Amino acid sequence: MKRPTKIKVINFDFTIEWYHRGIENGASKFGWTDICKQEIYISDDLNPLKTADTLMHELLHALNWVFDIEDDTKEESVARRLSSGLLAIWRDNPELFQYLQWLLFAEQKKEEALGFCSPNLKPGDWVSLTVPLPTKIT
Repeated sequence: MKRPTKIKVINFDFTIEWYHRGIENGASKFGWTDICKQEIYISDDLNPLKTADTLMHELLHALNWVFDIEDDTKEESVARRLSSGLLAIWRDNPELFQYLQWLLFAEQKKEEALGFCSPNLKPGDWVSLTVPLPTKIT
């Protein structure tokens, strides 16, 4: 799968830079976030689980900035724990995240099904739509 290079964090656009760890790049760092430039750096030589954990960790730093959470000491500890915890929940419950994705886009799908973008509907037209909850996530 292609690595992401741009993401939206609430209303801010961040770029993701993939780099090779080396002495010049801070060999001990798996990743970091430059809030001033709105850039996230992730090492390209990590295993998949560590890559996911590092990316989630850096996203939490970006969210802390967006929501103005400033205690640096606690922020690092919270980002580390939450990134690992959220990924563990995601790994152990993939259907939960599929369901959450379905919920996030249900209104958009409902609007598309209603034909809000369709030139065939006119004001006052009645459209009936039932959007059932999925019985099985696939």
